[in-house]
Amino acid sequence: LIEKGEKLKGELEEEKRENDRLERERIEREGATQELTAAVAAAALENHASTSAALSAPIKSLGKPIKRAKAAVEVDPSLIEKGEKLKADLEEEKGKRETAERLEREKIEREGATDELTAAIAAAESSRDAKALANPIKRAKKAVEVDAALIEKGEKLKGELEEEKKEKDRKEAEAKKAAAEAAKAEAAAAKAAAAAEKAAAASAAAD
Repeated sequence: LIEKGEKLKGELEEEKRENDRLERERIEREGATQELTAAVAAAALENHASTSAALSAPIKSLGKPIKRAKAAVEVDPSLIEKGEKLKADLEEEKGKRETAERLEREKIEREGATDELTAAIAAAESSRDAKALANPIKRAKKAVEVDAALIEKGEKLKGELEEEKKEKDRKEAEAKKAAAEAAKAEAAAAKAAAAAEKAAAASAAAD
C-alpha cells in the first residue's frame, strides 16, 4: 500500500511537471507570437521610408522577435517565414537606397567640383596666379568621374603659371642684383672722384 502511494505520488508529480512545462511553453509561444506579429505589422509600415537610414530601425526591430519565435515551441512557421521575408526585403531595399543615395552624393560633388575648377581656370587665366588652382584640382581629382580633360587643363595651366612665376622671379632677382651692382659701382666712382678732387686740391695748394 505504501509502495502504491509512493508510485502514485511520483506519477502525480511528474504529471504536474509536464503540465507546468506545457503551460510555460504555451505562455512563451503566445508571447513570441504577439511580439513577432506586432513587429511585422510595424516594420511593414516603414517599407516606403524615404531614406536608407530610416530603414535601419525596422530591420533591427525584427531581429529579436524572429529569434524568440524560433526558440519558442510550435510558433506558426508561416509567421516566422513572413517576418524573415520582410526583414530580407527591407535589407534589400536599404541596400538599393544606399546605392542611390551614394550616387546622388557623388553627382552633387562632381558637379560642384567641376563648377569650382572651371571658375578657377578662368580666374587663373586672367590673373596669371597659379595658387587658386591647387584646391579645385585636388577636389576634382577626389570627386567621382569629373571630366579628365578638365583636370588635365587645370594641371597644365597650373604648371605654365608656375613656370611663368619662376621666370618672373628670376628676372626680378637679376634686375635687383644688377641695380645693386650699378649702385655699388656708382658709389665707388663717386668715392674715387672725390679722392681725385681732394688730391688735386692738395697739389694746387702745395704749388
